[in-house]
Amino acid sequence: MLYHGPDHGQSDVGIGLESAPGAQVYNNTIYHEHSYPNAIEYRFAATTGVTISNNLSNRAITSRQDASATLAANVTTALPTWFRNLSAGNLHLASPIAEIIDKGIFINGLTDDLDKEQRPQGTGIDIGADEYPLSSKTGISLSWIGLLL
Repeated sequence: MLYHGPDHGQSDVGIGLESAPGAQVYNNTIYHEHSYPNAIEYRFAATTGVTISNNLSNRAITSRQDASATLAANVTTALPTWFRNLSAGNLHLASPIAEIIDKGIFINGLTDDLDKEQRPQGTGIDIGADEYPLSSKTGISLSWIGLLL
C-alpha cells in the first residue's frame, strides 16, 4: 500500500519501473492526493516482458519512452470513500467495492494479501493489496461456516 498526501513540491509516481525487463507488479494499492497524474509508470525500451495486474489506484498506469507491458485487471478510479482512513494512510477497504471484489485475475504463487490473509476469499482474488474478508462479503460469520458444512 502506498499513500501520498497533498502536494509538498516533490510529488512523483508511486511505483516506477526503469529499465526493468520482466518485472511483475501485482496487487498493490496506491492512492495519491497530489497532482502527479500516474500511480505506476514503466519506462525505457529495456523495460519489456513486464506484467502489471490487479493493482488498485486513483491514478493512471502509464508507459513512457518506449516501454512495453501487459496490463490486466487494474482499477485506476479508486475513490477516497473506499478506504478505512485515507489521511492516515490506511488503505484497507472500508466496504466491499463491486469493481474490485473477486475481480482480479489468478496469479501463480499469489496466496496472501498484505496482512497475510488468504487469497482468494470468495469466488476470486480481489484487486489491490487488501483481500476483503469473506465474512464481510457474505454476511455469514466464519465461525458458522463449519456448522453449515
